[in-house]
Amino acid sequence: MKKPAQPRPRPGRPKKGSELARRDAILDAALAEFAARGYGAATLDGIAKRARTAKRTLYETFGGKDRLFQEAVARVSGNATAPLVPPQDGEMPPLRDMLTQATFNAIAGVYTPEKASIYRMVVGEAPAFPDLAANFYAAGPGAAVPRVAAVLRKAIARGEIAACEPIAEAKRLVSLVAGEPHLRFVLGLDPAPTKAQARKRAESLVDFFLRALAPR
Repeated sequence: MKKPAQPRPRPGRPKKGSELARRDAILDAALAEFAARGYGAATLDGIAKRARTAKRTLYETFGGKDRLFQEAVARVSGNATAPLVPPQDGEMPPLRDMLTQATFNAIAGVYTPEKASIYRMVVGEAPAFPDLAANFYAAGPGAAVPRVAAVLRKAIARGEIAACEPIAEAKRLVSLVAGEPHLRFVLGLDPAPTKAQARKRAESLVDFFLRALAPR
């Protein structure tokens, strides 16, 4: 099984016409193709058509459909956890602020019809494509865990939170984000939250999470 690439999170969208903008357009097209047709039926021809680029460009940039899927999922995770990347100069922002923004980004990023289709696709097609679920988790939720754990370690050193097992607590926070409300959304039982609702939910989740880690 190929190990998914883990690109460094980068805030915001690249300038139109840049190499990163072209890459993002291809990944947008890939997600749309996978969501619309499923993993097995999705083709590089279809992705190239949606991205308005040559099929050869997809091969040169990503190498194939499996890598395209991994990169598309990894970008969603990277965008969500970008606030957890400490600045190269200056002090790290307060833990609460970093986690709240990252949690908000995650909620805003996954509560879309397209992402719900991807989630259902992974569950439905994993038996036919054994690596699909593992790659999805590793590039998405699994990639967020070490990033959250890294800022928790720094927060412990600064005395912001009590000593804990950072990886275990990071998994706990990721589980809170991808919890019952998200399941109801994926099943089509609830609509996506508004921006205000997503912000309120993020603040509530982080408050709940940090209460358990308050210094004693």
